Amino acid sequence: MPRMPKHPSTRARRNKVAGARTLTAVHDVETPELPEFEDFEWHPMTVSWWSDIWASPMAPEYDDSDVHGLFMLAMLVDQYWTQPSAAVAGEIRLQRQCFGLTPIDRRRLQWEIDRGEEAEQATRQRRNERTVSPADEMPPPSSTKKQLVAWLVEHRNLSRSTLEAMTKAAIVDEYITSAPVDARDALTG
Repeated sequence: MPRMPKHPSTRARRNKVAGARTLTAVHDVETPELPEFEDFEWHPMTVSWWSDIWASPMAPEYDDSDVHGLFMLAMLVDQYWTQPSAAVAGEIRLQRQCFGLTPIDRRRLQWEIDRGEEAEQATRQRRNERTVSPADEMPPPSSTKKQLVAWLVEHRNLSRSTLEAMTKAAIVDEYITSAPVDARDALTG
């Protein structure tokens, strides 16, 4: 029979997230050399990818044992650049999750990148300065797909071909998220 859980008042930790980390861009991690093989040269995009990983804020989180997995991932990345295939791209997608190489993977690992005060201030300023002029006035979400696509292309510089391939519901979602924060309630209400 399992033990009874402790009463909340006697727990040592309350609302603490174990493993959560704030990563900083400044670190002194050295970039390991990519392995050398006979009659093999790394693709320039792979070399660039490797440098980016070790210059990223995630680098200090990698243990020596992680380097071997990153070497294997580098081989997949190189294979993708030399002989692209959906199977290799899928394997890369699965393997990179372990190393926090995408924003969603970092979120799952509870890693947050410290953007610094300047970045936060610029974001706040950009959000506060964003106003809607009469010429920029957004048509209602009930507009036709064609009208919404035209507006997003003209006012938000989004790709027409990408938008036309999307469903109207997805376009409406994109449309609403592109709206200034203070206008979103009116669009969704």
